[in-house]
Amino acid sequence: MSILKVNEVQVFNGSTITLTATTTAVSGAVTVGGNLTVSGAISSSDASTTRSNLGLGTISTQAADSVNIDGGAIDGVTIGTNSTVTDLRVDNLKLDANTISSTNTDGNITIDPNGTGNVVVGNFTFDADQTVGAGQDNYVLTYDNSSGLISLEAASGGGGSGSSYIEHSSTVSDSLAISAGTNRLYIGNTTFSGSGTMAGYLVISHGYANFTGTVNVDTTGTLRIVG
Repeated sequence: MSILKVNEVQVFNGSTITLTATTTAVSGAVTVGGNLTVSGAISSSDASTTRSNLGLGTISTQAADSVNIDGGAIDGVTIGTNSTVTDLRVDNLKLDANTISSTNTDGNITIDPNGTGNVVVGNFTFDADQTVGAGQDNYVLTYDNSSGLISLEAASGGGGSGSSYIEHSSTVSDSLAISAGTNRLYIGNTTFSGSGTMAGYLVISHGYANFTGTVNVDTTGTLRIVG
């Protein structure tokens, strides 16, 4: 076995030094101004200092498939492109399978679009920049087909000061299919267009019922007119 021991080697002027001995031991410093070619392995008695001198840090000791990064910044990358990320944590949010959950105790999950942006959930688009305050007490969510938005609006038929009422048109154009165990109440003179079947209760208060089509009344049904 050939051994080459050198206390200090300095090469300048772009020269090349080639170490081909089976074992080359250098006890001092090695300064190379040109190229250094090593056909074997390089070892150091102080690996930590060597890594620090080379600017490698501790990440050089980690396996490619088991890297732990605890600081710094990662920019311009994709996550999960080559293999699926099974658990992603960002601040107090956790993304796992099809679930987005909060990790802090009783933590809320806030979806806050920028400016006049809306929140889209499947086929539903919510108007997310509406004013919300005491003036919107008892408001309900309604869908407007012309705008495609689900928004807060005053409840239809709702009254103030604790009162409430129900309104309906004087002409009802439904099929009047009242099944057994179902009750309907109408107030005032009411005209039902089309035919229908009544097996439940139909109550007309302070008015009459005008049927423009054939109505089948089940023997267990009741038609009650209160004048």
